[in-house]
Amino acid sequence: MSSGDPTVRVRPPDVVVVVLDTARLDVLSGGLAAAPGQTFLDELRAQCWVHPRTIAPAPWTAPSHASLFTGLPPWEHRLHLKGLPKLAPGSTTLADSLRAIGYRTASFTTNNFVGPLTGLHQGFEDWWVGGKQDWLLRGFRGPPTEASTRRSGSNLARIATFGLQEPVWSWIARWPRPVDKIAPLLNGRKRGPAGMRVAPWIEGELRSWLAGIPAERPAFAFVNFMEPHEPYFGILPTPGDGPGRAGPWTGAVRQDSSNWAIGSWSPSDEELASMRRAYDETFRTLDDRLRDLVQLLRAAGRWENSLFVLTSDHGQAFGEAGVLFHGLRTAESLLRVPLWIRPPHGVDVPLPREDWISLAALRPAIEAMVAQVSGDVRGDPRAAPGGNGRAAAPVVAIADGLGGIVRSRVPARRLAELDRLEVCGYLGSRKLTMDVATEHCSRVDLDSDPKGEHPQEVVPSGELDEVFQALRSAARLAFPDASGAGATVDSRLASWGYV
Repeated sequence: MSSGDPTVRVRPPDVVVVVLDTARLDVLSGGLAAAPGQTFLDELRAQCWVHPRTIAPAPWTAPSHASLFTGLPPWEHRLHLKGLPKLAPGSTTLADSLRAIGYRTASFTTNNFVGPLTGLHQGFEDWWVGGKQDWLLRGFRGPPTEASTRRSGSNLARIATFGLQEPVWSWIARWPRPVDKIAPLLNGRKRGPAGMRVAPWIEGELRSWLAGIPAERPAFAFVNFMEPHEPYFGILPTPGDGPGRAGPWTGAVRQDSSNWAIGSWSPSDEELASMRRAYDETFRTLDDRLRDLVQLLRAAGRWENSLFVLTSDHGQAFGEAGVLFHGLRTAESLLRVPLWIRPPHGVDVPLPREDWISLAALRPAIEAMVAQVSGDVRGDPRAAPGGNGRAAAPVVAIADGLGGIVRSRVPARRLAELDRLEVCGYLGSRKLTMDVATEHCSRVDLDSDPKGEHPQEVVPSGELDEVFQALRSAARLAFPDASGAGATVDSRLASWGYV
């Protein structure tokens, strides 16, 4: 709690926010389909305030992280596929507000969408960003791109690879077995996910960074772990190894989202099951990394009374709702994310435990908890506590279609099938999903259908009309040239500048 004497300023708590990129609510410790091997995460969850109804604002990285950092939904920060390419000038972030009250701020991520590419390094005095090769070659120990007020520089070779990622990955993903043979030579291990950390430089850089901060100065560290993100080369369990155990460096399976989007490859049920087993195996590595992270914070004297947040930016799909991996749809497997908060001693979590909330509610909640301790925070007045997740209001998420280099290669019929814009809203036990172009709606009752596998077409009325109006409003702000009944795929493409 803050001091009763307004002239006495209490040191703010250290803040650590960890995003487990692509981690589903049901697969993380405590979930209905929790993966095995999460011993430490089981212990950590018992120490945390756990929220069961947290929604990602979008099923992919950039808009979800932008909402987490700004406290705004995608249709306000506009950083999404059919919106702005970068965070808009004049935007403020959680790192900005904490830095303004004396925090040292740093971001450690292997996801290049959380960095200069999108402007999501804003407010971080120090930042480290990996590249796609970090999770393509798990265990690879190449140095990250970095910039800081203490030292600045860039790895030009790594930056250059950003533009080659999609075509190179699309080609490599067709032949996973050669990569399985190469990967052990790079990381020095022959089997199992224990050594398969994505961007293993993160812990060392974080340790060095903390060592350079005076004990009296609070620190804000943002960490993004990418283990659950495809590809899963080198950790695919093979038949006969037993459930939950990693097999040798064999049994690789094609993981080719680009050619799936084009329509030239359709994974079999066996391939989908193999990918799902590999996905579950990555949570063993996450368990190790979170254990090491907490030990690192303890050794630095920055754990006991810290504010610790563990969440995800979106989930992962293995055929659910017709989607491979993530993006494109507002399916439950993609939007339902974990949220664990370990507040400082004596601090209340200012979020409703039983209502739906968005990741956009995290920034104001963190600022409010810091203010409970120090009485000092300078946030965005638009991002009031509760944010998009305030009680009795629909919590809305968007899916913004198909993007990237692969888009130009998708046949027209396949494009019309995949490149739909969706907006969905949660209220009570009901989820309403709207196709933006047609305004046709489907409803799911999550009490009787928790996975959202059996949507029913509806004409919204009563309480659902309130949700429908929220969806229309969000769609018109997020997709101003694409919403409204009668809009066609061709007219939407033309409005976005495609010929």
